[in-house]
Amino acid sequence: MDLLKLTTISFHLIFNPLDFIVIYPEIFMINATFVLLIYGVIMTTTSTYHNPLIIRNISMLAIYVLIFTGLLLSFNPITNGLIFRNIFVIDNFVFFFKIFVLLSTVCALLLKFDFYKQENLNQFESIILVLLATSSMLFLIASHDLIIMYLSVELQALAFYILAASKRNSEFSTEAGLKYFILGAFSSGILLFGCSMLYGFTGLTNFSGLAKFFFGFNLMDSNQFLFGILFIAVGFLFKLTAFPFHIWVPDVYEGAPTSVTSYFSIVPKIAVFAIFTKLFLFVFFEIFDSWQPIFVYCSAGSMILGSIAAIFQKKIKRLLAFSSIGHMGYLLIGVCCGTLDGIMSTIVYLMIYTLIIINIFASILALKSEDNSFRIKYIEDFGLLSKSNPLLAINMTLVLFSMAGIPPLAGFCSKFYIFFIAIKSSHYFLSIIGILASVISCYFYIRFIKIIYFDKPKKWAVFQSMDREKSLLLSISLLIIIFFFCYPSLLFILAHKAAITFCF
Repeated sequence: MDLLKLTTISFHLIFNPLDFIVIYPEIFMINATFVLLIYGVIMTTTSTYHNPLIIRNISMLAIYVLIFTGLLLSFNPITNGLIFRNIFVIDNFVFFFKIFVLLSTVCALLLKFDFYKQENLNQFESIILVLLATSSMLFLIASHDLIIMYLSVELQALAFYILAASKRNSEFSTEAGLKYFILGAFSSGILLFGCSMLYGFTGLTNFSGLAKFFFGFNLMDSNQFLFGILFIAVGFLFKLTAFPFHIWVPDVYEGAPTSVTSYFSIVPKIAVFAIFTKLFLFVFFEIFDSWQPIFVYCSAGSMILGSIAAIFQKKIKRLLAFSSIGHMGYLLIGVCCGTLDGIMSTIVYLMIYTLIIINIFASILALKSEDNSFRIKYIEDFGLLSKSNPLLAINMTLVLFSMAGIPPLAGFCSKFYIFFIAIKSSHYFLSIIGILASVISCYFYIRFIKIIYFDKPKKWAVFQSMDREKSLLLSISLLIIIFFFCYPSLLFILAHKAAITFCF
């Protein structure tokens, strides 16, 4: 009894029991994931059940887990503070991005519903990996320490490597997983090396401690920490698929199964961008002039490369890969501004871009032939879609116009806002590059629309009717894209509440 009492007292001295209330959502999500794993193993290995196709059941249960996790986050009594001896933080910024990640993961799982049945796959483990990766993203967003940040990045990366190679009978999927693993491990090593250099120079790993250390720091004292910051920036730019660390993106996007590519395109960038923004606009803000030129170069390069390289693509997933590189360039403009308006503009742009990508991948996955012999792979496969599926053709036309930045669609509003903030912050160079890149990108988006309405496909196919989940995603996302300009205040208020956290 004395030993138990002593252990309890020691535990209370190290951790406050109230800290666990804050991470109840993450604890619930991890435990629920293990329960789903046990359920899946029992159902698929016991001869009594004759190996049923349980991927849809697991997916539906996973969505319930994500929704309940979001409810636990929303009704958490503690909304601000540092927990577990300052290694995690909870505030409006963290809450906003956690909800954003959960909603995006729900959409990604809804896109998967019919895919596994179409491909005749019963890999319920992929849903478990998605939940584990999402759990690590929640920890990554809330992390307030370099060690926790790195461990969270690695946990989600391990799940991504397996997901990229999940289609085991495809050599392209295996190649994508291998490339992602090698280059991802290399970037993680660079990130860890940068963190170790920063720790070696400052003796600190906590974000608040590092921010105080750099407050009023004289750059002439030492340049060692600048190399550490450079390596950290390289590690995150790889994860964000920004120039010049984008080489892996087209191959991985093309080789991975389409449902996995949709997940890669939507969810991971949200979590990585959240911690990336927190790190450079909070921890390293006092040395803003030292790292800003790096991101100006990466932003301009991403916009130019993404818009020009996409012109020469014939495969739809490679086109979307280079398009995503270009959009990362637009997002980095807000980071380069280093202002409250800059953070708001990136949040608004990220939300609208995510909505557009959800719609695009829902449209691609919805096009499947009656006998499952034909799959959308090339841009030419969309030929005369206006004749075979006129509603989907109209949807894709409006979404592509939005990606190109045609008013008054949501894509135009986000681009206009981010360019306006760049001009307000005297970043005229990035504004000019961004406008020119948008004009160039209009070419391949309009060419895509021309194919949908006027070009004959190489192979004719009778497409199945769209399933309910994708219909729901398409209708909701399209309505928001079309009518966003009527009431943009709600999104701007949410972005302002998240961004204002950096002012305290």
